[in-house]
Amino acid sequence: MIHKIKIKYKYYRDVLNGDKTFEIRKNDRDYKVGDIIQFVPVADDSDMIIPHNPNEYKITYVFHGGEYGLEEGYCVFGIAPTIEAAPVVHGEWIARCDGRYGQTRTYCSVCGKHSGIGGIKQKPPFCPNCGAKMKGGE
Repeated sequence: MIHKIKIKYKYYRDVLNGDKTFEIRKNDRDYKVGDIIQFVPVADDSDMIIPHNPNEYKITYVFHGGEYGLEEGYCVFGIAPTIEAAPVVHGEWIARCDGRYGQTRTYCSVCGKHSGIGGIKQKPPFCPNCGAKMKGGE
């Protein structure tokens, strides 16, 4: 079974980097070993979905709540990337003075597209077009 579940971007980043290999969830989907997880990253302070390269993770272990301090109805499951997992792509914002009335706009060094945000001071930590993680982005 495939589960699409939202995850805050700060935790999604740790999953992509391989630092976070588990997930704690309410077990309202009856998670099982072998199930596939597709994370949908959202902004840390809202439910705005962040553009990303879709990655899949296989559930390798499920610990059910009711003991060791984990509440009944919750679970912790181990995850491992499937073969289709895409690596993190890194880029940086490039400033160009080509906007309307000579404004400076920022462009992604990976895909070359405009960030969609006016001005060079507002630089998102990821490219909204290709999902590349930007230099200095957290």
